[in-house]
Amino acid sequence: MSVGKEHSLLIGCPDALEIRRIEVGILDNITMNPWHAGLDTFIDLDKDEDFVGRDGLQAMTNRGSRLFGITCQGTTPDVGNSVMEGHTAVGRISAGAYSPFQQCGIGYVRFAESGGWEGRELAPMSADGSAAACAVVNLPFCDPEKRIPRRLDHEIP
Repeated sequence: MSVGKEHSLLIGCPDALEIRRIEVGILDNITMNPWHAGLDTFIDLDKDEDFVGRDGLQAMTNRGSRLFGITCQGTTPDVGNSVMEGHTAVGRISAGAYSPFQQCGIGYVRFAESGGWEGRELAPMSADGSAAACAVVNLPFCDPEKRIPRRLDHEIP
């Protein structure tokens, strides 16, 4: 009998955890403001209590999301590589992996400007200089209602 079997535990590795982190939308980059990270639902500038950073957040004029996901059928996005629209670099990949759940390469892209990325013809560059088409998607890639950690779904995709 293997250790952990009575608790349905399986042997894993750090790479599997990284893939899962990306699939469920756990961010890896805290150097952007909450709007750019798509976390605007957690900001309430109208609340009565003061909080650290309120003045800075109120002063920001560009509040659109700049962090999105991409899915790539032909490649796995490489961290640090540019995302191209034609011959122009419009973003940079901050996380990438092959997703068994999506059956394709997935990644986070931090765009230089906010808004309007869905439906545009973009391509992440590979280390060898080639590019493959990708689709821009909202995060997370799976379980947007967070049903799995709340034990509402017992099957992990």
